[in-house]
Amino acid sequence: MIDISTPFFSAIVNFPIFEKMDYKLLEGHLNKSASLKLCKWALKDRSHFDELVREVLKNEHPRSGVASWALSEAARQKPEWILKHTGKLLHLLVEKNPHHALCRNVFRIYEAVLVPEKHQSLAFDLAIKVVADPKRTIAERAFAMIMGQKITEVHPDLKRELEMIVEPLLENGSAGLKVRARRILKGR
Repeated sequence: MIDISTPFFSAIVNFPIFEKMDYKLLEGHLNKSASLKLCKWALKDRSHFDELVREVLKNEHPRSGVASWALSEAARQKPEWILKHTGKLLHLLVEKNPHHALCRNVFRIYEAVLVPEKHQSLAFDLAIKVVADPKRTIAERAFAMIMGQKITEVHPDLKRELEMIVEPLLENGSAGLKVRARRILKGR
């Protein structure tokens, strides 16, 4: 019989990759403290990060909103870890009509991380649709605008399409949308 109370086994069991996610942190409304704890946990190991992505992809409100906030913070610190999940996250936004918090946080990820080339067409189309939709929240539209702008830096031929969508926001957009629109139009 193996004695798992020995220091050797104790060290293995307490190794960071065996640390479980505290699912209680995903309950309730968006909470910065919970989000930061989840982010810290996700950054300990790539398998933790991947588990956080799986929670986001479940699209269960409010759990996925909290998980997406933590993921947006973690992705900024480990951008190489989010790249393989980009297609799944974008398809979630297109096909599953997620809660606005989840949508906002996914766009927030790609404010800081350039969408990989193979997903840029889908990402740009999604950004255009969200920016043009007055029913979307200001934050969703603002982060989508930035994601679209980053893609136009790689594909300048798309810049005019984005400009046509943001120009009307100078007249009837919120203060935040006007500022973002001016930044995009300033680069003409």
